[in-house]
Amino acid sequence: MTEIAKPIRSETAEWVGNRNKAPGTLLLYPDKLVHVSSRRQMPISRFSPQGFVATAIADAVERNQAPKKAAVGRADIAEIPLDSIASVENLSAMGRATRVFHDRHLVVTTSEMIAYRFSCTPDYWIADMAKALAARGHHVLPTPQGLAVSARA
Repeated sequence: MTEIAKPIRSETAEWVGNRNKAPGTLLLYPDKLVHVSSRRQMPISRFSPQGFVATAIADAVERNQAPKKAAVGRADIAEIPLDSIASVENLSAMGRATRVFHDRHLVVTTSEMIAYRFSCTPDYWIADMAKALAARGHHVLPTPQGLAVSARA
């Protein structure tokens, strides 16, 4: 039986790629950042009372199941080792997005210059990622946009 680790933080988030968006759940573990994709479609009107309730229930179920899927290592998972992260940015802080619903983005750039963009609540993620990176021995510097991360000491 695969042991299921408890994430430091989890949130329903879209992985925003070049041409598509992958809805799912973003998970922060002490050693990695994981996005577990979902096949769930958004309700036609998530702003109606019924759509809001349906979305809230589906989000809660997904957040509960995502750590199990990550532990199994399914194909629809993107893993970013924390040791490969070079910077973390909050696009809403740079004025490129508004603070309305999912117009806020977290951009994680690796040392290989690969940028991963997630539609989520970046303010909370940046604080938790700073703690997790510092716990792994990285030197973390705050910037106006987010964090700059240096290699492990």
